[in-house]
Amino acid sequence: MYNRLVLRIWRPKVLLLIFAGGLLSACAHSPSGGSVAVPNRVDIDYPHDPSEELAAHQIVVGFTDSLTKPADPKRSRSQAYLMAQELLERLLAGEDFEQVARAHGDGGTASRGGNIGAFRAGQMPGNFALVVYETAIGTIHPGIVETKYGFHIVRRDSTQALGARHILVMWKGSERSPPEITRSKDEARERAQLALELIQSGADFAGLATQYGDGPSAEQGGDLGTFKSGQMVPEFEEATRNTPVGELHPKVVETVFGFHVIFRTL
Repeated sequence: MYNRLVLRIWRPKVLLLIFAGGLLSACAHSPSGGSVAVPNRVDIDYPHDPSEELAAHQIVVGFTDSLTKPADPKRSRSQAYLMAQELLERLLAGEDFEQVARAHGDGGTASRGGNIGAFRAGQMPGNFALVVYETAIGTIHPGIVETKYGFHIVRRDSTQALGARHILVMWKGSERSPPEITRSKDEARERAQLALELIQSGADFAGLATQYGDGPSAEQGGDLGTFKSGQMVPEFEEATRNTPVGELHPKVVETVFGFHVIFRTL
């Protein structure tokens, strides 16, 4: 498949060495089997168009010598490898990617649930971009890829633009709330829930956005236009992505900005 290319992909409990599309060897490593021999990292150039747009979530597990520094400053490379294996197995068994990323990931994307957003393939290490490219949209890559930043678990996302209207109800102290917002967090939640129930009963979304919403979008009937992966806070993007086009998200969504009632338009 790739001439003169050796790509190391770590699958749970097994290391696969792939050369020209075929297996060269496999070396099993049991988490309970003592010391772990992790092969040297192999960096490659991305073999496709570097301007191609991709999008992904990731969980990075750093170690002492990686560019992404681990939460445990004493974590060795072999310990990071085993930790990444364990996390991957949990994700493949059905655990929530964003929750695992926040709880166990390292680096700046961890606080965003692992959301990298959209990027050009050439902006990332070649082996990372290649793994994203080869993974089906919406699925988790079944192996671990190592770059200079650490060990990565990857979920490929769609680069398709999203569109939404929302009703944002802020509370005193929420991110970017103006001084005139004096309601408590509980009052904001109740106000957003009331707006959601009114819309579910047939009320006009745009009208209620003007009446109940805060922020600049309220005057636009809640219209946010279109946006790509990574441009919104993760909770808002995930709720929008998981809502069919032309439908109302069934629950109030909380972000650092307040409580949102979301209608997906694209």
